[in-house]
Amino acid sequence: MKRLAYILYSFCGLLLLLACGQRYEPTLIAIESIADADPDSAAILLSEVDTLNVSEGNRMYYYLLRAKVDDKRDELDMTDEQAEQLVTYFEDNGDERLLPTAYYYGGRICAENENVPQALAYFRKAEKLLTDYHSHPMPEDDQDKALLSKVYSQMGYLFVYRNMFDEARVCSEKSYELDKAICDTVGMIFNLRDIGISYKWADKEREALPYFYQAQTVAEEAHNEFMRNYVIIQLASTYVDINELDSAKKYGHILLNNIEHIDSTAVLSVISDVYRKSAAIDSAEYFSLLLLKSSQKDAQCHAHQILTEIYLQKNSTKEALRHYQEYKEQKYWIDKANSTEDIAQANSAYNYEMKEAENFELKIANSRKEKMLLLMIASIIVLALVFFLFFNQYRHRQAAKLKELERIKEELFQQSEEYRNRSRQRISELEMQLQDAGTTNDDLRKQLENEKEKLEASLEMAILKERESKQSLCIIRDSNVYCRILRLTNEGTPQAITEEDWQELSAIINQEYKGFTQRLNELCGKMSELEYRVCLLIKADTDLNKIAEILIKAQPTISTTRSRLYQKAFGKKGHAKDWDAVIKAL
Repeated sequence: MKRLAYILYSFCGLLLLLACGQRYEPTLIAIESIADADPDSAAILLSEVDTLNVSEGNRMYYYLLRAKVDDKRDELDMTDEQAEQLVTYFEDNGDERLLPTAYYYGGRICAENENVPQALAYFRKAEKLLTDYHSHPMPEDDQDKALLSKVYSQMGYLFVYRNMFDEARVCSEKSYELDKAICDTVGMIFNLRDIGISYKWADKEREALPYFYQAQTVAEEAHNEFMRNYVIIQLASTYVDINELDSAKKYGHILLNNIEHIDSTAVLSVISDVYRKSAAIDSAEYFSLLLLKSSQKDAQCHAHQILTEIYLQKNSTKEALRHYQEYKEQKYWIDKANSTEDIAQANSAYNYEMKEAENFELKIANSRKEKMLLLMIASIIVLALVFFLFFNQYRHRQAAKLKELERIKEELFQQSEEYRNRSRQRISELEMQLQDAGTTNDDLRKQLENEKEKLEASLEMAILKERESKQSLCIIRDSNVYCRILRLTNEGTPQAITEEDWQELSAIINQEYKGFTQRLNELCGKMSELEYRVCLLIKADTDLNKIAEILIKAQPTISTTRSRLYQKAFGKKGHAKDWDAVIKAL
């Protein structure tokens, strides 16, 4: 049977060989014909290919097929250098028919290796080829449509995980239109989900819901139960985030009834959150303990966080402390693993690719006239100059922000108990040195007295600032509007907090801490409503759990918002608590 299948594959390969006019080994062409439908069989056939005694063209074709098959089997493990070698061959010597595919898998390899700039560059080149080869922006050939859809989908994935939500949404919408044109329902469902996620992660959960519902409808019409359940996970999670627990429970129960056929980790995470927010402590504990058995570190971290809250409510201090320590340790390693990604790098990659667009056209159309060549070179010079000016301005802006960060750190230190203790200790040392100096050395005595006076003045100023800050904080926390916000939250009706309440709280904080909002805007630029309200509540020294309750958001959402603000302000990764310190110093 296997021999018959091999003969059939080879026969199909020969037909493809005649059709494309390329001198590829029939075996490799046969493998390409089954790679999409049966990647496991294709992998077995590839393992039997001798790559030593074939031409360079066949060897590079083999590596392209290897990348394609391994990617479909979630086993893509190639280096950036191999990706570059693959792409360079098809650019200079290879089959133009396969060049867009080579760019796509070059991008996939670099994306897996977290080389985001190079991955985006390859995807942009694939996009350009697939659209420029046709008079219409959408390719005519269904295979080209499918490949371009995957290109946009991967670009959207890279953008959304770097908080570039508008760019991600545009890519997902383009991918959806392409999948719709070729009736790829699975692709359509994933695209609708990705559009919803781009809204959800931008704190626009209600705008995400219609896309999740549309994805559910497509799955049901296609009778695809697996994808339907996959989308329901997003619906349940979103309703948890906006605190509509009845809807979250409804979808959660659907997931529990089908848990054997879907990702149990995602289901348990959602269900644990539902019961935690519903104050069903025993149920939340049960599902969190099940979630703790997951092999995924972020799921375990989330379970420890929920269990910490549960055991605190149960007055099981020992268990709460154990889970809190586990949560902090796992959160540290997860944050450290994620800190290698750099959103500014992704933006630079896109700008760099736009600058290189003219050079790319020279490579694929070297018959251009001399005047066109000179025009292209001039365009590149202008783009390079614009890029240099932009980069120089960006560098100065970042340097100013980092200088402001150092100033804030110094101000925080001067307000600390450690600074006051050091100052008092140094003053005592100076007094002893003054006694030893006596009246014999006037210059030394004057120098010591000047230093002592400066330290005493600085210490007095630090104590005065601390006293004023405490007084201002008491005024804010005793204000009618702040007490009203806490009361409504404690009564379970934080949605009753009005825009006027937030404006009044902002006015009181700016009255007590002059220029607070202005300095905040200078650091962060434009902020969302959620981001600004988080900053106001931190300035009012509000407990973090209470902040989540007031804003009707999950605790991880509040943590993510604080971390994102720190990066927005200073252009580098930072922990949520680092942003809290910045706010308290403003």
